[in-house]
Amino acid sequence: MPATLTNNAVESDILETLPLEQELKNMTKAALIKYAFDVMGYKVDPSLKKELIIRELVKIDENRKGQAKKANEASLKMSIDKDNPMIKVRFFNNESPGADIEFANSEPRGMRGPVNKNGFKKCPSYHLYHGEEYKLPYAIYEFLGALTFTTYKTQIDPASGQILGNIPIIKPRFILQPILTKEQIIQLNT
Repeated sequence: MPATLTNNAVESDILETLPLEQELKNMTKAALIKYAFDVMGYKVDPSLKKELIIRELVKIDENRKGQAKKANEASLKMSIDKDNPMIKVRFFNNESPGADIEFANSEPRGMRGPVNKNGFKKCPSYHLYHGEEYKLPYAIYEFLGALTFTTYKTQIDPASGQILGNIPIIKPRFILQPILTKEQIIQLNT
């Protein structure tokens, strides 16, 4: 009986990503220096100890996330009202796990949207990091939750081992997991 090849999709959970500090601790010093330059845009002196490099990269990452949260909160204040309430979510990038996204929301409350004909001095913008909690306008929650991307799964004939074709699989680009308080859950159930 000839051996057949199968190509099954590998299950993965977006929640399985490691915290940055743990990810950095698992790297060699050379990999840390490369990561600092390639991903974070910082040149690191190779004579520094690995622990110091990790501590500084984590501090830089925390500062970036803190600045992003402040900017997000300012944009949130511009965007929420009775028709567009605030929702608290945990953000996951399903298309590129671990990657952050940054975008401006120009409609309908942007520079000259139908709700704000005179335009804001500053367009609401958001910077979201994978695995972090955010308060967002409901319209942004709906918009990001509706975005998709397509991947393909190879279909193989088990008898011949021949490739029959590719099956398109549509997946959500981002997962925005709502975070509800006990009071909110009780209110939903009444």
